[in-house]
Amino acid sequence: MRAPLRSTQWELSLTNRHRVRFFGILITTVSASLGGCGSEPNASATTIVQSANDERAYRHLVLENQLSVIVISDPDSDKAAASLSAYRGSYDNPVERPGLAHFLEHMLFLGTAKYPDVDGYQAYMSTHGGSHNAYTGSDHTNYFFDVDPEFLEGGLDRFAQFFIAPRFDEAYVEREKNAVNSEYQLQLKDDGWRGFMVSKVALNQQHPGSRFNIGSLDTLAGDVRTDLLEFFTENYSADQMGLVVLGNQPLDQLEAWVSELFTGIPNAKRGPGIKPGPLFATGDLPKRLTYQTIKNERSVSFSFPTPSMDAFYRENPLSYVSNLLGHEGEGSLHAVLKQRGWIHSLSGGGGRYDRDNAVVTLDIELTDAGASRIDEITDAVFAYIELIRDHGVQAWRYREQQQLAQLAFRFQDKQSAQSYVRTISPGMNLHPIRDVLIAPYLMEEFDADLIEHLLGYLTRSNVLIEVSGPDVDTDQVEKWFQVPYRIAAILPSPAPAPATKTASVMDMALPQPNPFVPERLELIGSHEELPHLSHEQPGLSIWVARDTSFGVPRASVQLQLATRGGFTTAADAAYADLYGRLVKDALNTYAYPALMAGLGYSIGSDTTGYRIGVHGYSDKLPLLLDRVLNAFSQLELDAERIALYKSQLLQDWGNFRNERPYTQAYASIGHLLVDGRWAPADLAEAIADVDLDRLKAWRTRHHERFNVLGLITGNVALESADELARALEHSLPLADFATTVANVVTLDAQQLTHVLHCEHDDAAMVLYVQGQSDSIAERALYGLSGQLLRAPYFTDLRTEQQLGYAV
Repeated sequence: MRAPLRSTQWELSLTNRHRVRFFGILITTVSASLGGCGSEPNASATTIVQSANDERAYRHLVLENQLSVIVISDPDSDKAAASLSAYRGSYDNPVERPGLAHFLEHMLFLGTAKYPDVDGYQAYMSTHGGSHNAYTGSDHTNYFFDVDPEFLEGGLDRFAQFFIAPRFDEAYVEREKNAVNSEYQLQLKDDGWRGFMVSKVALNQQHPGSRFNIGSLDTLAGDVRTDLLEFFTENYSADQMGLVVLGNQPLDQLEAWVSELFTGIPNAKRGPGIKPGPLFATGDLPKRLTYQTIKNERSVSFSFPTPSMDAFYRENPLSYVSNLLGHEGEGSLHAVLKQRGWIHSLSGGGGRYDRDNAVVTLDIELTDAGASRIDEITDAVFAYIELIRDHGVQAWRYREQQQLAQLAFRFQDKQSAQSYVRTISPGMNLHPIRDVLIAPYLMEEFDADLIEHLLGYLTRSNVLIEVSGPDVDTDQVEKWFQVPYRIAAILPSPAPAPATKTASVMDMALPQPNPFVPERLELIGSHEELPHLSHEQPGLSIWVARDTSFGVPRASVQLQLATRGGFTTAADAAYADLYGRLVKDALNTYAYPALMAGLGYSIGSDTTGYRIGVHGYSDKLPLLLDRVLNAFSQLELDAERIALYKSQLLQDWGNFRNERPYTQAYASIGHLLVDGRWAPADLAEAIADVDLDRLKAWRTRHHERFNVLGLITGNVALESADELARALEHSLPLADFATTVANVVTLDAQQLTHVLHCEHDDAAMVLYVQGQSDSIAERALYGLSGQLLRAPYFTDLRTEQQLGYAV
């Protein structure tokens, strides 16, 4: 579920989309050393704030054409990468050409004057171990790639030509319209996109965010090439771009390549992009937007528009308020609504919408019972906001968030080269270069007045409430996605319950100090060890691999809890999934503060049995692990909670038939060929009659004994295996027996064809070719074959034949 007003950065042309939780931080400032290039005219004297744990070297450049560049030298990186953000996006579409910015993003991949082959760029990247992609946001378009480091220069040369001399070949202009239209068609039955598009009817219709942004055959009809050339010339200017290049070469070499290859991008001196204006016109709010979903899911969201908070990125009031709104600990809004059985989930967030606007949002996924309690849920939301306003703005809370943020930045995991550069380049237009790495994390100073000012926008008179479900009442149809909806002003309640009374009756409370904030951060040892068997007894084997080579005081415990006979039927798989969800439900209020403090846990199941994992800062990890094991082994089963989570599972499995056809086709390969992977329909049938007595009986059979295999890695002491063994012996009945493993069905020489019937206008085909064995050599050959086939397959089926978008 996603609240449409959380962000305008719906990423077009990407297959994977991620939401990032931001924290605030400041650790250290490191000079972006200019080395021997200090006298170069394009060398900047800017320093870049980076984590003390970050050993990469950074340098900021401004080329002669005013292109802003950051080069990053990482001698240990096994990939090189680059990202260029053009600070123009769908907001800049001509009114009469919706989707033109997105169409331009597509066209830049299809040949340049220097490299005219339509598949030349993709073939180069694929041949040299690379990948590439792009997306069109509201106020920027981000292009990026990665490649084997020794081929970075050639990749940069081809990449730079996108922005210097694209061909815009007339034949491919006509063909690529179909790809954009296919992308549009692909999203028509996706509820996330449907919610995003229908939310536009509630916005200020003069705001560019209210317009259709993907593009279609209709919006791109006629002589679009002329418009494309004009849009490129008018909007793609070097002074409105940011480039990030990462390689294992020295900074001087990276700077030389960038200076030579990218100075040719024209500088039309366009200056900043448009000012979009207010998200809602005066008097527009409060409103209630109700719309129908395709999936059997019900939700309510509360969106509170505020003026831009860009100027306050160092104080970060949005993160402070969001963390309180979305807290899931004891007494939280989430906890009290979940306990009543009204919600499946709740998430609070706040962030930048565009240069003029920010939004604070609460997203709530409802149960069937909750769907009939929206007025009471609304009262609870405003009661909790009032509780924050009256008692939540406190310096100690800010300092705690600040401390956790500092730890998160200092000990952040190293991203892939491509992910890292594509994250940095958009931010070069939002914050001073010195803060471009740290800006999303900063929380420098507690400002009670600023936080209270922000909370002043979280009122009943300044809210868009969105209610969705498959059978809600509607009276209109949205133009582009044909979403049935109704929109109406919210009339003042004649006698709303006092917020303080509601909070008291529902036993709401603000978070207490977090007991999981780590206190001991020293590293244990200073080297990497291979895994070794550290503890063994009947029914229990524990391996240890101490590793502090990344300089982070984190550890991980992974446990495989094999059950006698395994989970080999659909009923076993479904019951195990249900039991795992019930354990997580019982743990949630206790474990949520641990999540906020950099710890986490997981509970899953497979053919062998259960999988339990705990990870995070090693100091407080044993505390969480003990609680997880206790909850797993001592869970008190409750008929109402079983019914609630059974309903959620049936809903999730039932919704699978509304997934995109290619998603269903890929998943079906596993359902057909791998032991223990069951089609959602089979799982739903198996769990249909579960109740308290049946689940108790199932648990008695399958939890009688466990054969446990454990692995402890990271910042751990040598005696950690013995400590874990004692905890497991205390929590679980152990026994030695043969474990069940999943097998892959071996196909014979004949073809196997499986036809899926999908409720979707699109069609999909997946071809699975099975190897002779599962040896490393066989896997390597198949991986190489896929890499070699990827580019020509894409070019022929999508670019040339225009058979589909997801190829």
